[in-house]
Formats: sequence, structure tokens, C-alpha cells
Amino acid sequence: MVLVFGATGYSGRLVVERLIERGIPVRIAARSQEKLERLSDRFGGLELALADVAHPGTVARAAAGADLLITTVGPYTTSGHVAAEAALGAGIPYVDITGEPGWLRRVFGEFGPRAAAQGLAMLPAFGYDYVPGNLAGAIAIERAGDSAVRVDIGYFLRGRNKRSTESFSQGTLDSLKASSNEVPYEFRDGALADVTGPKRVLDFELDGVAVTAIGIGGTEHFALPRFAPQLTDVNVGLGWFAPGGDTEAEPSGADGPTEEKRAEARTNVIAIARDAAGAALAEVRVDGPNPYDLSGVLTAWAAERMLAGAVTATGALGPVDAFGLEQLRAGCEEVGLTAA
Repeated sequence: MVLVFGATGYSGRLVVERLIERGIPVRIAARSQEKLERLSDRFGGLELALADVAHPGTVARAAAGADLLITTVGPYTTSGHVAAEAALGAGIPYVDITGEPGWLRRVFGEFGPRAAAQGLAMLPAFGYDYVPGNLAGAIAIERAGDSAVRVDIGYFLRGRNKRSTESFSQGTLDSLKASSNEVPYEFRDGALADVTGPKRVLDFELDGVAVTAIGIGGTEHFALPRFAPQLTDVNVGLGWFAPGGDTEAEPSGADGPTEEKRAEARTNVIAIARDAAGAALAEVRVDGPNPYDLSGVLTAWAAERMLAGAVTATGALGPVDAFGLEQLRAGCEEVGLTAA
């Protein structure tokens, strides 16, 4: 049975829907009894538990007896530790869908070693953030061979028109705000390091148009050097708000974009493997559904595979760490995230 903490939120509801589609037993947890009951009734009666990050004991009690904890409660930078502690306390694996770099640094640096000591897996950012980039990056590196010592990854979002990508859930906006004052990091010269100057600007071409992405911290910085130990530099950038992009962060006016508006947006991620001189050796583009639906189906797929015993590695893991490249690629294709 999977505990979904934050189940009544915008992303949480999408995760619950995808889990149920796969026939996975679900326990839903959130801080509103009314919303929990409404969501439970929608699916014919789900097990529910009141849980609030302001009262960590309630989250710990909700996790008791579960086989896996998925949390969609943010901002993770300020609240994520509650669910992580609950998972470790219950002795169960952990999955989240964060895009917050500061939280990722804490998971890999603090909670990951503790999970490894208990024989547990933790999969942070297993959604639009940052599965597509790990997939594209790993495929590009594999194609390029041992000469690939650098990989540049750019995340983009495209729709049929500009308005189609202007709706974000309140949770997304809260996470962006929470991350805005963090010290950014990068993987440079073979080690993780703080960015002390301007953020790196990465250049790509998307559908024949020059686009740029501004440097961000992702799980790629931690995980891809494990996949390819020869890497000295890993660059990840977000192209939503950079010159050449077509997206602005504006609230949707509800708790998130409608199904129709989500359907108009598409995930586009590009990875370029380079040699020591900066020459491109291989380029891979990954395309898929909009970020919200993509995060829901990826998380449900990961949960199903983890419950089946597919993940034997422990500690804080990236997507390739957890599943291996071939299984990850097959799973991504299954949910509509394809590499070209």
C-alpha cells in the first residue's frame, strides 16, 4: 500500500489517479478532513489519514504500515524533512516530485546516507523534475562513449500558443519562490560546487529556433557522474523564462491548470554530450506530456516498480541509479516520454 501525502493538492490528486489506474492500493493523507473524504468518495472509498507538516507526529502515524511514501507537499525546502523523517521512521522507501535544488542537496547529503544505512531507497524529483534530463543525459553520454566528459541539459516547455503554458499550480509557484534565495550549485571539475557568480547560460536549438536555459540545480549533478565516472562537468538549465522561451509564471486562477490547458503544453528536454574541448559528440531530445501529467504517471510507474522489488540500490538515487538505463527508458516510453 502506498501513502500519498498531500493527496488533496493539485499534483497529489494526479498521483492518486495514476496509482489507482495501475491497481495500486492507496492511503491518502492531507490536513483537511473534508477534502480527504471528498477524494476518498470519488474513488469509491480510500483509506485516509489526517496529516499536517505542522504536526510531524501526524505524518509519522499516517506512514505506519505503508510500503512506500510519496509526498507532494511543498515547499520541500521548508517542509520536506517531515515526510522524509516519516519514511525513515516507518522504514519504507520515499519518492517526491520536487524541483527545488536546495531540497535535493539535502536529500543526497543528509537523508540519503541515513536511508542507505537502513537499506532504503529515496527517489527525490521523480517527475518532470528531473527524470527527462537524467534520461536524455544518460542516453547522450552512452552514445558519445568515454570521450564525453561534459553534458549540457536544457528543460523547455512548449504549447500551441503562449497562453497555453502560463498556468501553474500554486504549489509550483510556492516552490519557485522558496528556491529563489538558495545558493545554486553545479557539478564542475569533477565535484559539486556553489555557484558564486552569475548563473550559467546554456545554448540549444529547439525546432530550428535558438533557445537558452539558465543554470539550475537538479538530480543530474548527483546521479549522472555515478552513471559516467569520467564526467567532469554537468550543466542543467531551465528554459521557461530565458530569452527564446515562451513561458511566464502566472497563476491559473484556480489550484492549477485545467485538463484542457495541460493538454496544450508539451515537455521538451535536450541533452548534449561534449568532449574536453566542448565539441558536441551526441545530442538527444526527449519529448513528453505536460509536466503535471508527466509527474503523475512517472511517480505511479516508479511506485509500481518499487513495490515489485525492481529497485535494489539504497540511499538517495537518481532515475538511472534506481532502475538502470534500459528499464528507465522502457518505463518512460510506456508513459509517453520518448527519446529521439
